[in-house]
Amino acid sequence: DKRGFYGQSPLTQRESLILPLLASELSYAEIANNESLEEKTIQNYRDRIYAKLGIKSRNELTLYAIKNGLFNPFN
Repeated sequence: DKRGFYGQSPLTQRESLILPLLASELSYAEIANNESLEEKTIQNYRDRIYAKLGIKSRNELTLYAIKNGLFNPFN
């Protein structure tokens, strides 16, 4: 389990589950549909994750997720 931050993740469990989806090629609407959530809820998760990790874009989020073993774009 590679979470960075010396093994401590600043993210909630739900945010940790949403992060790889945000790092994927799925649109926010597709993520919301797949998770049975509203698109605004996904955007709120995104905003909280960005703030907690100091990330400013989806590209940065994807790189963070790959570097920390949270997302593999080749699977």
